[in-house]
Amino acid sequence: MCTLLLLVSGWACKKETAPKTPYEISLQVWTDFKSSAHNNYTYNTYKLITRDNHFGSEKTKITVENGIVTKRDFGFYKADATTSSGISDVVTREWHEDATTLGSHTIEGAELITMDDIYAKAKIWLAMDANQNIIYFETKNGGIISNAGYQPKDCTGDCMVAISISSVAKL
Repeated sequence: MCTLLLLVSGWACKKETAPKTPYEISLQVWTDFKSSAHNNYTYNTYKLITRDNHFGSEKTKITVENGIVTKRDFGFYKADATTSSGISDVVTREWHEDATTLGSHTIEGAELITMDDIYAKAKIWLAMDANQNIIYFETKNGGIISNAGYQPKDCTGDCMVAISISSVAKL
């Protein structure tokens, strides 16, 4: 019927499109941001740590220039309850990598990956079996991924596979 209408009246049928998923919407926001930043940006990851009665967080800043990771800055922040204002972050360990030392710290710090790599990983994580996994996806960075990952439902330890991004900014 659409073909007949097209031939007779010149009208075309409108193709029905499925609603976009939160991932697809976020990916478009990211693509637009990356384009406006000319693929030059930073992002900050964080990971809460609770080990041996120690509480703190690992924070890593990744710098991407022309689509390539060029710098990585790491800090471990220990919660300090001894300050007069209460709990605050105190840096107990930090390091910085540039083009000549990139990847020299192999135990601590976020992976040397771009936001494009993170979106590729998130796509895989979101496809995990929801009957066997708890799946996470949030976009609190202006529509860009803030949390993504999964955790097996039968997990009793630290087996979450995820990334948490606190901010993304243009260089």
